[in-house]
Amino acid sequence: MHNTLGNQYDNSLVSNAFGFMRFPLNFQPYDSDAEWVITGVPFDAATSGRPGSRLGPGAIRQISTNLAWEGCR
Repeated sequence: MHNTLGNQYDNSLVSNAFGFMRFPLNFQPYDSDAEWVITGVPFDAATSGRPGSRLGPGAIRQISTNLAWEGCR
């Protein structure tokens, strides 16, 4: 299977390659030893005339670059 995540042909307003809280993007999820995954699922089926829900996950990832991870205090 050809991986196009992050490719210019795969980026759109709804499906984009933003990271979360400045963590690196992983383009090979099956080769990773990650313990958790953060994903956004755009879903507009329950709204009518208001196409804002599908933009939510991307907006959260964009805004999260203003946050920083702190370990246990």
